[in-house]
Amino acid sequence: MQARQAGETTLIVAQTWDEIHAVNAAVRQRLKGEGELGKDTKLVFYENRDLDNAQKRDVRFYEQDDYVYFIKKYGRFGKGELAKVEGASEQGLSLRKDGKVTTVGFKQSKHFVVARQRELELAPGDRLQMKFNGKSADGKYIVNGELVTVSRIAKNGKIAVVDDRGQRKTLAPTQRLANLGYAVTSYASQGKTVDTVLFSDSQNRAATNRNQWYVSISRARRKIKIYTSDKEALRENLLRLGERTLALDFMEANRKGGQLIQQGINHAQRAHEIIMQEARQQLLNKLRVAPPAPRQPIKPLRRTLQRHTPHQRRSRGISQSM
Repeated sequence: MQARQAGETTLIVAQTWDEIHAVNAAVRQRLKGEGELGKDTKLVFYENRDLDNAQKRDVRFYEQDDYVYFIKKYGRFGKGELAKVEGASEQGLSLRKDGKVTTVGFKQSKHFVVARQRELELAPGDRLQMKFNGKSADGKYIVNGELVTVSRIAKNGKIAVVDDRGQRKTLAPTQRLANLGYAVTSYASQGKTVDTVLFSDSQNRAATNRNQWYVSISRARRKIKIYTSDKEALRENLLRLGERTLALDFMEANRKGGQLIQQGINHAQRAHEIIMQEARQQLLNKLRVAPPAPRQPIKPLRRTLQRHTPHQRRSRGISQSM
């Protein structure tokens, strides 16, 4: 509130979605109490579940009341359309549109994102984080992750927003793929620069490391405030680089077994590389052709002419007459 009242831009960075939702709700309640927001309107929004392509192809990741938002046109589903997920099986997703159910195979997962429906109280002055790439109802570009401020909510459901560069955009009722934008993840904070960053440390070891820490604190132009319940644990987590091999840490009970498995995988990959290198070398040796011998210059043929002296010609004539 102090930064907002001082006219400074502020970004809250949290580590888990549960924490982000809690922080968003708390900040909005405070702003509402201070009279910083306008009149509330209940609207239905769709929250991107941020599933990657592998997860979108796995039946186990789908939940009841999921929706699909198409970011690319596919079949009878246009770009920007929402469809209710009626079911998920090995054949793909059963999506309902206009009373008809269509099955979309998992191979088309790059055409859509998976979202859940949420009802939000929204008012002029609220912050939103957009969760799709595309164009607004008035043709302005929308970038996934950008933060905008609500300026007006029309009776027809359209929402007028202003981005951080001052550009005005209009969101159609079908473009409500967004979250409240007071708190964002470290990943979503990339590319943003503000006066003050408020970093909330949830003691989530998987989400706290040196790489993510640098991303978070480098967003601040003037100052950063850190909120943590355990300074020593935070300091220890920040010593880690955040490499993918740390996934083994999630299974402490099987840590040693996991390390042995990983070592075996590494050895197998290395052996495969060596075998392939040797096979390529043998193939090259078989196909290698010796270079041709250097060409020798061809000497021109010259006709040898016998030249006789006058004495020799007379001698030949005498011998022939005899």
